[in-house]
Amino acid sequence: MNYYPVFLGLGSNIGDREYFLHQAIIQLESSNIFYPSKISSLYKTAPKYFQEQEYFYNLTIEGSTNSNPDDLLGQCKIIEEKLGRNFNGMRYGPRQIDIDILFFNDRVIQKDILFIPHQKIAERMFVLKPLSEIAPDFTHPLLKSSVQELLINCHDNDYIEKIKDINSWISH
Repeated sequence: MNYYPVFLGLGSNIGDREYFLHQAIIQLESSNIFYPSKISSLYKTAPKYFQEQEYFYNLTIEGSTNSNPDDLLGQCKIIEEKLGRNFNGMRYGPRQIDIDILFFNDRVIQKDILFIPHQKIAERMFVLKPLSEIAPDFTHPLLKSSVQELLINCHDNDYIEKIKDINSWISH
């Protein structure tokens, strides 16, 4: 059975943000579809696109899967729903939890609801900063730049602050 490296981005800005992120990781670990290996620090970040909302807590996580991208996306949506995510809410609006597939190995997928690599990685400091902690040398399959190079060239000046190390959130 083949295992593929996968990178996920998680964010929360409603209620106990740290709780929702931690619960999402616990559920990902117990899903038998995603096996975490590295987790970034926890960051507090300014909201993007719609500023009239609370600041986010964001992190990235590296893991592996023997599943396909559609099944992994389905599992992420199930976890988001269990944690109270309202899928009928405003795009880029407040949410308890958001789980995005950033990279799935070196695959490029462009479907109605699934874009891998995630389309806006290069313009989002709240993704690149934590991702550079765990995978600075990973190469974006379309842009042919490493995560570290994308971070250096990112023009996003929105607020971002490292809050704390959360390595204990995953079992190694």
